Amino acid sequence: MLKGNIKSKTARKLIKQWANLHSEELRSNWDKAVQGKQIDKIEPLN
Repeated sequence: MLKGNIKSKTARKLIKQWANLHSEELRSNWDKAVQGKQIDKIEPLN
């Protein structure tokens, strides 16, 4: 996370797990956003 405060340890753990699973998609979306392109949907954690 870049900004914010989540107090729940469980929520932070799940967010980190999701980000690790989707790191390539997140990087691709970041690059697209910087270029002003539409980003792709990323599946939620199941």
